Amino acid sequence: MPANCLYLTSDVPSRIVAPFQTVNFKGTAAGGSGATAIVAYWFNFGDGTGTGRIPVSSWPGSAGASHAYAKAGAYQIEFVVEQANGVKHGGANSRCAFRLEVKTNTPTPTPEATPLCAVRPSIYIVGAVEHDRRLNLTGLSWDSAPIDVQIMGPNDADFVTNGSTVADPWGTWVYTTTLLVENGRYQIRAMSRGLYSENDLFYTMASQPAGLNVGMFRAGAGGYAGASDTYINQQSPSINFVDGLTVTVRSEDETDPLATFDLSTIPANARVVMAKLGLYSMDAEPCTKMVASSFQLLRMWDPEHATWISATQSVSWTVPGANEPLVDRLGEPTYTETVRAPFTWYSWDVTKMAQNWVADPSSNFGAIVKAWTYGGEVIHADNNLDQPAVDLLLQPLTNGIGGRRDFAASEYTELRRRPVLYVTYVLP
Repeated sequence: MPANCLYLTSDVPSRIVAPFQTVNFKGTAAGGSGATAIVAYWFNFGDGTGTGRIPVSSWPGSAGASHAYAKAGAYQIEFVVEQANGVKHGGANSRCAFRLEVKTNTPTPTPEATPLCAVRPSIYIVGAVEHDRRLNLTGLSWDSAPIDVQIMGPNDADFVTNGSTVADPWGTWVYTTTLLVENGRYQIRAMSRGLYSENDLFYTMASQPAGLNVGMFRAGAGGYAGASDTYINQQSPSINFVDGLTVTVRSEDETDPLATFDLSTIPANARVVMAKLGLYSMDAEPCTKMVASSFQLLRMWDPEHATWISATQSVSWTVPGANEPLVDRLGEPTYTETVRAPFTWYSWDVTKMAQNWVADPSSNFGAIVKAWTYGGEVIHADNNLDQPAVDLLLQPLTNGIGGRRDFAASEYTELRRRPVLYVTYVLP
């Protein structure tokens, strides 16, 4: 596998600094082996200076550099890695470059003013399988998180802790409970270190159990080869990014990931009761929260050729960025997620999409995730296994919540970090 420049970050989330203020940069790249091993790297600071070529005998995964600018202005910082065969990755028009503004009378941010990335990780229930009154739950959280499962039964006044489990080193957790007491409606939630799951699970236990099934779809898992993804970038409208190890979403609809999963193994007459798209957040800049929405795509796109302008090699999006409602994609999001911390899982409810894809496989063009500046209280739909999903209400924000998030792609080296689609369904 060739080397890949993953991202360039700094310790100034706003990307606005004062003259002579020191800025610390960090470049991250995935190294190859043999002819594609990383043997050198360098930073260009955009003011005619840089680190120069720095040889390495063994690539550690990332490298840093510091710089201070003497004059006000806008500067493009670039990070480049070089393979043993001379091929270079990163630099201009890549995720390893960004612009920095140097302004006079710009106060140096204090530590208290710097947003913290490691705040409020997220917990989800993403799958459920029921058999003979035993309910098997699957969830996503952060790495090795302790999980308490709480249940409120048909005649309970409040939640009661049912038991505990621990997430694996990749943030996936499983839990099995037996609902033997009585038939009726159960509400289930997960909790870790004082944080509740972003969604509750509602399940009705009847005399004749519904017989829930769950399918997990992830590139390379159990030989599955039906996952594809890429991202499109408004600033690089003609460049395809399918070979990256990560996919990027950036606010103001600047960069959007696209993903599709083949669900042909699920019978067409199945009723989908819950479907969750999980993405694992990598490093991010700035370290602020970002609001991202999932949309169902309505036209064919080719991961090898999709760009901001083109859906395939020969067909363009009706509006660049897949932005023509009811032609390129649906106009309303199926779910909106607030992304906060890196190195944890985030989940989008795609139940309605998955039902369409299962019933009509020819309509399965996947989903696109877009981020704009939204605010107010975001209403999350519950995972309600016996009622239709709740639509979401979005309110525009005036002061803006921005940023960028990189998520592990289907080509990522660690299989358990790759995008995953959980589909819980029942057969007639």
